[in-house]
Amino acid sequence: MKTVKVYLHMLLSRAPLIATLFIVSSTANAALIDYNGYADIEFNLVSVSHTPGNGSVSGPGPGQIRNAITSSGNLVEAKELSSGSGIASVDTGLISSDDWAINSSFFQYSESMGVSGLSGGATGTSDAFADTAFLISIKNNSDAALIFEFSYSALVSAELIIDGALGALDVGGAYAEVLMSDNSGELLFTSAEAFESGDLLDSNLIEGTVLFTLPGRQNNTISGTVYSEGYATTVTEPSMVSLLCMGLLGLAGLKRRSLLSGNIKN
Repeated sequence: MKTVKVYLHMLLSRAPLIATLFIVSSTANAALIDYNGYADIEFNLVSVSHTPGNGSVSGPGPGQIRNAITSSGNLVEAKELSSGSGIASVDTGLISSDDWAINSSFFQYSESMGVSGLSGGATGTSDAFADTAFLISIKNNSDAALIFEFSYSALVSAELIIDGALGALDVGGAYAEVLMSDNSGELLFTSAEAFESGDLLDSNLIEGTVLFTLPGRQNNTISGTVYSEGYATTVTEPSMVSLLCMGLLGLAGLKRRSLLSGNIKN
């Protein structure tokens, strides 16, 4: 019985230390995941000119261009869901209906951002996406064929920042894309992606020109989407140290039972 009392005293004297290690190690592995998905597109009307053989090299007058080109943008769908320590948000820049002249331009963007997991072992989820659409309507108001030239710049980027060790159930990612087409088909597609088991930063910048000829009184429509999204989930899991502490407490319990049984038999 004396042996049992000595052992129990030793175990109880170390209990605060074991408990502290258990609590700290249980929460120390909660990672902080920060994501950002961003996409934008900018259009510029470079020129409108007559086709060769129409008796003009200077292009149509302002009256023929006015109201021939209009643009608009709208928010198709957006979501911001979060729980626990998760925080989600979106930001969009949308164009309004506008008449164009030479050197006119528009700029539209979509950004989804968020974070999950904080110090102290907080857990949570964060999910955000924003899908926006744009439309450019072009009409040749003259009787002669016209050549329309637009320049564009499209940027997509995805970034994931991870602070701390990821647990088995911790996940995160970011994505962005720009899609554009007209009456003839797809003109542009570009995307960027970041995720926890791969590249944490990805971006693409594409610049180009859209050039097409419209017969008299005909029209063309350039349309597209600007999409961004991101997500993060953090779950506090027992770390190796906490599992070791639980194992030590279990072994101590088994040892105590063994000693008690031995003293009872004696």
